[in-house]
Amino acid sequence: FGAPIFVVASGDARGATERARRLGSLIHCEPSEWTVTGADGRPKDMIGCSFWDLDGYFFEVNEVVGVRVPG
Repeated sequence: FGAPIFVVASGDARGATERARRLGSLIHCEPSEWTVTGADGRPKDMIGCSFWDLDGYFFEVNEVVGVRVPG
């Protein structure tokens, strides 16, 4: 992109997207669910979204919604 990309943790990724939309931000990716394996080997369920803010900076917003216990 040629500019900084901000990756942030949130307690409400869906809400962050709606607030960004109301303010006029360009939404790149609607909130979607995905899973990643954490450093401890346990799967983490996530919700992620991304958008450009009004100054043109790109934000990736991620929310941990659950950590699974193997077994």
